[in-house]
Amino acid sequence: MMRKTRSPKVKAAEQTGHAGVWGEEDNKALNSVLQPLRSPPTPQIFGMLGGEARGLICAPKSEVVERTANFYTAINVMAGLVLSAQAGLVTSPLDVANLPEDKQVLGQIYNVLAYMCVSTQICV
Repeated sequence: MMRKTRSPKVKAAEQTGHAGVWGEEDNKALNSVLQPLRSPPTPQIFGMLGGEARGLICAPKSEVVERTANFYTAINVMAGLVLSAQAGLVTSPLDVANLPEDKQVLGQIYNVLAYMCVSTQICV
């Protein structure tokens, strides 16, 4: 039979003597966990991890499924718009032959990056 080990930071009620009542250390631990939820959202590189996820964490159980579906719908709409904006780059690539000779390498790099962007966006 495996014995469960407890984190040294979390003490059982029988060890603290509070018998189910939260102590000062418990309140401090809870506040340190909840503090990021109380502060205003900050911009993040991956915007999905900002206010939207925070809203899901703080939502009542009855609203979580609906909010999650709305969140994923918004992401899919955004991904579709980005893909439609980038798809034109691949369907009609830059004609490198008409560019000046010193710019042809940049034109080829542009075409390759366009293909990479669209293929990445399709994976999203």
